[in-house]
Amino acid sequence: AALFSAAPVYAQEENEEAVYALEKAEAKLAGGKLDDILAKAVMVNDVKVAVAKIDGTADDLRKMTDTAKAENDDLVIVLAAVNGEKLTFCAACGKTAVSKGAHAGNLVREIAKICGGNGGGKPDSAMAGGKDASKVEEALNTVPAILKEMLK
Repeated sequence: AALFSAAPVYAQEENEEAVYALEKAEAKLAGGKLDDILAKAVMVNDVKVAVAKIDGTADDLRKMTDTAKAENDDLVIVLAAVNGEKLTFCAACGKTAVSKGAHAGNLVREIAKICGGNGGGKPDSAMAGGKDASKVEEALNTVPAILKEMLK
């Protein structure tokens, strides 16, 4: 029995390394996806606006919007993900965008209503849920117009 006492520890270490490698690969993939989303950003007044529907979890949305916000002061980003019946929106606004009147909480609340949902949050970061996933594109398409009304 003493011969096998190290095997579980080795297997656990190997598993932890595999999980770490997978997380690192997923982060790199998400970073590439984020670059693609940001490359398609449009200008609304003096603020960059990026919107996209992605495959991912609410946690993935939060990580991506937080990264984008941290790297772009003049950005408003709104991402949506559909997982089965669950629709999630996540929005983030950089410091400069917030100072010009952008409010992530109010923005996601308005677009979630289009999909029969609700939500909100702080000026710089917010999440919302929706019930009607068939209207996600329509909701995302309203972001520039809603933002334009917010900006001072």
